[in-house]
Amino acid sequence: MNLPSINEIIYHKLLRDFSEISGEVNRELNEAIGQLEKHQNVAEEKWMPPEKGYAIVAYITPEMFK
Repeated sequence: MNLPSINEIIYHKLLRDFSEISGEVNRELNEAIGQLEKHQNVAEEKWMPPEKGYAIVAYITPEMFK
């Protein structure tokens, strides 16, 4: 019977951990993007009517994501 080496065990454990973390980060990024899109749509509807060519300077605050 061939047992995996300690390096293989550590490698697969780290790979699994990284995969879980990157999945969580991906979910959080997608949520943040969704929030930004929602704010952008509201800003466009309120301040950028199609017939006008106004530009908006905006900034992002942590409160936007609560």
